[in-house]
This record gives sequence, structure tokens and C-alpha cells, in this order.
Amino acid sequence: MPMQYQRKYPITQIPGEHILLSWERGYKNVTAHYREREIAFVDNAIKIKKGITFEDAELGSLRLSFSERPMMVNVVVDGYHSPINNSHPAKSLKQLSKFFYLMSVLVFLSLFVTIYNSQKANVVLWTTVILDVIVMAIYTTAAIFLSSGKGWAYFLGTFTFIGFSLLYIFLVFFSPTGLSLITGISIVIRIAIITALLFYAKTALSAIKHAKFSAFRNHDLLDDIKK
Repeated sequence: MPMQYQRKYPITQIPGEHILLSWERGYKNVTAHYREREIAFVDNAIKIKKGITFEDAELGSLRLSFSERPMMVNVVVDGYHSPINNSHPAKSLKQLSKFFYLMSVLVFLSLFVTIYNSQKANVVLWTTVILDVIVMAIYTTAAIFLSSGKGWAYFLGTFTFIGFSLLYIFLVFFSPTGLSLITGISIVIRIAIITALLFYAKTALSAIKHAKFSAFRNHDLLDDIKK
């Protein structure tokens, strides 16, 4: 008799309610129950890998799909991820916090170089110093709140990076020395980073949409049960 597994997936927009998902080893015969009522059945993992959607009169749409690392079933009810989904938009945003922490460190190093050069020249570039401090604070704030999956922090950090990148490009093209190999490479890198960041815009908007509902604690995988 095959082993059977179960997991409770809290429903984000319905506090206290959950989808009970059960399956056999290898994600065979996957069944979804809501209030002891069967609302979906999938006989093999291939269908879930492609993503499959069911319609329910009470809940609306129910979508089942796999996350990549680690592989587990994601449950999306009427457009809202269950809080324990590996592909939950808030969780997907967390990886961006490392980028903005890195940007904060780079701005700090730039600030250190500016102050060091100012002391050597006996001239303090207060405008540059104040601007670096503000940008460093913005990137740090974005990183801190992105680590908690806050969608607005993505837009704060991304718009700041885009804004200063455009300013940098403007200054390069209108400077007396013009475009050089180093500044050209820097511009290409900035454009590549901006392109990568913009791919997260939809995820950030989804995280903001999910944030209006109360957070739920993760539910651990229930003990194996025999048929």
C-alpha cells in the first residue's frame, strides 16, 4: 500500500481556512480538499509540472503547480498564493535584498573615497557627501524591508537605482571627456542590472496585493499516514 502525505495550505484571503493537499510518493494521485469537500484531483505529476487550474463555485480558481527549488506543490486560490508556497511573491523578492545591501556597501566605499580625496584637497564636497548618505540610507532601507518581502521596498530601491543611473549616463555624455571604455562598460552594466530588476516588477506588485491580508504562520508537513 503506497505511503500518503498531506499538507495544509492556508488560504491567504480567508483567515482560518486552508486547502488540504494529499498525495502519494512521486506526487501521484494528488487530491485537494476544502472543508472536507474534494475540489481537485490530479493523477500524475506531469500535469502539475505544466500547471493546472480548477474552478470551484465557492473558492473561484484553484491552481496547482510546482516550485523549482525545492520542488513542492504551490497552491494558488483565486489569484492569491498560499503563504507557505515556495513561489510566494514575497519570498521571491527576498533574494533582491542582497543586491541592495551590496549597493549600499558600494555607495559607502564611494563616500569614503570622496571624504578621503576631499581631505587631501582641503575641499569638502558636501553636496556629494550628503547625496551619498541619502542614497546609502535608501538602499539600506530597501534591503532591510525586501528581506521581509515588502513590495514597496522594491520600487524604492529600483527607482533610486534607475534615477541615479540615468543621471550618471547624462553626466557621462555631457562631460568634457565624453564616453570612454570604462564609462561605456559601466553604462552597459547599469542597463543590464536595470533590465534584471524590471523583471521583478510584476512580482513586487503581487507582493503588495498579498500584503493587504494578514500573515499566516507556516504549517509543517503532516506525519505520513497509511491508507
